Amino acid sequence: MTEDIIFSREGVAGRVLLNRPKVLNVLTHEMILKLQAQLNLWAPDDNVKLIIIEGVGEKAFCAGGDIRALYNSRPKNEEFCASFFADEYRLNMGIKSYPKPYISIMD
Repeated sequence: MTEDIIFSREGVAGRVLLNRPKVLNVLTHEMILKLQAQLNLWAPDDNVKLIIIEGVGEKAFCAGGDIRALYNSRPKNEEFCASFFADEYRLNMGIKSYPKPYISIMD
């Protein structure tokens, strides 16, 4: 099974690879939680000086949140929708205030 999000270190860079090219690298709830957790680990690490994030494929860096998963979860699971948006907004705020340079590569 292929990982949807891949983390690695390359020199002083923490690297993030969004790996869902067939769906334009949309973020699942699990990917959001994994990314936040990894950023939390890298933030205090003096060996990591910057973060580089990129998406696999030629069509899109990232098309945003996985709206299909949200649509398919309702109305039976409104908690999932609320958690998804809360965690995504928390991640967005964390990226905005991240203590290290955060570089998105869009080719």
